[in-house]
Amino acid sequence: MARQKDFIVIGSGVPGLTFALKVCKFGSVGIITKDKLGKSPRLNMPKAALPR
Repeated sequence: MARQKDFIVIGSGVPGLTFALKVCKFGSVGIITKDKLGKSPRLNMPKAALPR
């Protein structure tokens, strides 16, 4: 089953997450990271802090 998103962000660094937070008002957002969300050394925030 395919998952569809309105926006795809590649990278979970500051620019990627900033963009994701800005566009989540307009549709669903998928974030592609090197590691599982919350496991990346640059992303040290709980999953609950990200918009759904």
